[in-house]
Amino acid sequence: MSTTIHSPRWRGRLVHTLLHVASQNKTDLHAEGGLTLMDLINRVFPEATKEEQEIIDQLIGRINDALSAEQAAQTVFATGEEEILFDLGKSDVKACLALNGHLARIGEETDFTEALAERERQKRKRERRHVFILVGIVAAVVLFVFIFNLPFFREMRLYSALESSPTPEEIYKYKRDFPEGKHIEEVYRIEAGLERFPMSTVKEYMQKYPQGKYAREFAHKHDSLWDAEAQAFLDTLKNRITPETEAYLKAMFRHMKENRVYTVYIDIQHEVKVKNLSEYPVHIQSQVHDAIRANQHTFSSGRVELVKQSFDKVDFHVLDNTLENSITGCFTHYIDSEFIQFTKNRETADPKSPVMKVSYVVQNRTVPGTKGFPAIFEYKETTSLYSSFLLGIFVSSEAQFTIPGSDVTLAFSGTGVPKNEFSMLKSVIDGYTEMTCSCIQEFASTITEKLRGKRTLKAQ
Repeated sequence: MSTTIHSPRWRGRLVHTLLHVASQNKTDLHAEGGLTLMDLINRVFPEATKEEQEIIDQLIGRINDALSAEQAAQTVFATGEEEILFDLGKSDVKACLALNGHLARIGEETDFTEALAERERQKRKRERRHVFILVGIVAAVVLFVFIFNLPFFREMRLYSALESSPTPEEIYKYKRDFPEGKHIEEVYRIEAGLERFPMSTVKEYMQKYPQGKYAREFAHKHDSLWDAEAQAFLDTLKNRITPETEAYLKAMFRHMKENRVYTVYIDIQHEVKVKNLSEYPVHIQSQVHDAIRANQHTFSSGRVELVKQSFDKVDFHVLDNTLENSITGCFTHYIDSEFIQFTKNRETADPKSPVMKVSYVVQNRTVPGTKGFPAIFEYKETTSLYSSFLLGIFVSSEAQFTIPGSDVTLAFSGTGVPKNEFSMLKSVIDGYTEMTCSCIQEFASTITEKLRGKRTLKAQ
């Protein structure tokens, strides 16, 4: 059994080899004040046989090699570790003699102590083999019977422990190991009674066991939890929302509770109905160019940018998310996700999910009091010396919140008109994005105000 031998262990081997040789040759080791290692070598070596001298030389060489390797590797021994290794060297000498009857192999990188221990273990194994065979036969029969009945007895013990002293850990083990166990419904009942907020457990039981032994009890618990959560949500809105909004929210919660629905489908739709100046009547185009020339300055290019092509590159995903977040933000901080989860994916939404639809249309803006004259304002990119002109736009938005099978709805609309000046614009697309975004944010605030009510500051 080859192993790495460190220098302290080699020293232990050398010292106890010298002592063994001295004992064999009856060498006098008496000295006042004790002997150093070098004194010991000088006394023992001359009286040793040639074979013993070779062994001693080999061990001295091993010590020097190990010291060089440890110095190169910067090996540092922990406190007391060198003494332990030295004692192992002593054990190696005894083990080598026990294994071989001589010390000819003591210079090998072999763990003689472990080899001797392994030989003793094998010896004891052989001595116990006959007993083990008999015991093994009996144990095999017992084990076979035990394994045959293991699931039944294990479930019985686990459920018995659950009944007397239920813990979340034991409940988890039972549900994991015995999902179809004899007492699985009772375990769900114990779990629901143990939890402070058991909605997840209640939903799981009702989904798995709609006709179960405790179906009526869980249905009652489900409805009670829904009523409490809905009322807590409505209490946060007291005297802040309109009667129309309150009626819709109550009807939505009631519908979701009664139909076991936990998703709300958000449907965001947008449409762009803009046209370039070239699509306006000729006389309107002439009026626009006349107006531009009348106000043109040295650094004005007089060019009217293309609005339709710009909107082809506007990122409506970001704008749609603004509206989505205005809806979800009214609920997610106030009602647990076990009751309501929002989704924009129709496939993941329950077929009976309430639908919160928001649609908006981007259109050209007309100057008030004129017959179709487009709003227009000067535009200058941050990297350009010359300015050009953008056609103004506005956004008409509409929200329609409905409940399947119900005539209770919540509908409202709004029109957003962006300001006429935007600074630090990087491109035409950036300009139209900023204009549209300001309108969308305005309607998002309307949604929040409709669902959560106006925030009022208390007087100091």
